Parts: sequence; structure tokens; C-alpha cells
Amino acid sequence: MSSGKTMEFVTDNLGKEAALVLTFDGEQDASGKSYIDYFPVVYRVLYFPAEGPAAARVDVVSHHRNRLAFAAVQLLPYNNSVVTSTYVDIAEGLHTSLRKEDGILTFSPAEKSQTQPIPPSSVIATNETDAKQMIALGFDSNGSAKSLVVFNVDPGQSATIKFNPRLRVYVTSKYQESAVLRGPVSVRPILDVDVSQIGESMRFALTYDATRDTFSLNTVD
Repeated sequence: MSSGKTMEFVTDNLGKEAALVLTFDGEQDASGKSYIDYFPVVYRVLYFPAEGPAAARVDVVSHHRNRLAFAAVQLLPYNNSVVTSTYVDIAEGLHTSLRKEDGILTFSPAEKSQTQPIPPSSVIATNETDAKQMIALGFDSNGSAKSLVVFNVDPGQSATIKFNPRLRVYVTSKYQESAVLRGPVSVRPILDVDVSQIGESMRFALTYDATRDTFSLNTVD
């Protein structure tokens, strides 16, 4: 589901190849500790050549515009990325439970919890299986779940999260889309912005300063 907000990144004879890594890894008010109990997931990776013009457009995730979703995911050990086995759409103030019947994982329909209070603007997923599960919060993207943050949830425990995302953009070639970030990205972001502050359509020029070996993003009309 398109959010209605888009960001376009453009270059023209950049001077050095670059990979932009986009995450929504900030301002999650979640149960547990970052990089211990939950982990951000790489949203997009955009590649730009050293020569010639190039452009890439990205839909921006917004909890006001996108259908949030909880997903049961599995980690692929050979590339540290996640794949979805099942998911359920969810809205703020609702709860769902992950269950396993006949070896198949399924989520219960999202509803108001009858047993535990839900903090304002939050969502909760409870692991009702007999094993630890990886549960991701993301959004429903054209009939599939796009994971943004992954939780390790013990049996009988819950993941509670208030989704207040910040979009962060890094220049690094160390990650691929859907990869789980086991720790902070080793480079500083060249863009760090509250998603609510992003306009309906924004355009950024990616430039490279060869003397300093640094990249920057600047808004353009």
C-alpha cells in the first residue's frame, strides 16, 4: 500500500559509486533493548553509479498512511536477512497472538486485548507458541509484509511497540535489503529525519566531495 509520500534521490556524474542504505531505526518506543531484544531491518538499498545521471524513488512508511502488520519471520543464516512466513494487519490499540497448530504458524485476528492494557498509539503481539519466535513489525505492502524491526519473543511473552519512525540514510556497501542490523551502523547517517516531517513528495540530490571523501544529500526543487 503506497503511503502517498515519496522521496526521490538523484545524481549526475556523482564521481564515486555509492550505495544508500535506508532504515526506520529510530524513535521506536518498544519493550526491551535495541540490538538485544529487537533489531532494525534494512528497508531499502539504492545503488548509484559514478558516472551519468541516475534516480531512485522510495515510498515512505507512515503509520498514519500505511497498514501496519505483525509478521512471523525467519532469519536466513547465509545473508542475515529475514523472510516472512505469515502476517496479520494491525492498527494502533490492537493486539494479536502468534499460534502454532499442526506445525503451521498463524496470527489471531487483531482486536482489543481483553487481558492486558495497550499503551496509547501502541500495538502488541504475544507469542503463544512453545518456542522463541522472531516477530517483526512492518507494514502491508501490496499483499506482503515489509519488516522494519524484528523482536525475539519468548514463549508466553509479548512485543509492545509504539511506532514513531525516523528515516535514516547511510552510505555503506555492507548491507542488503531485509538484512537485520545486529548493531548500530558503523557510519554516521547523511540524513536523519522524523517521518512526520517529510513532505508529500521530496527530492534529494546526492553529491560527493572528492577532497573530503564524503557524501551529502540536499533537497532540490
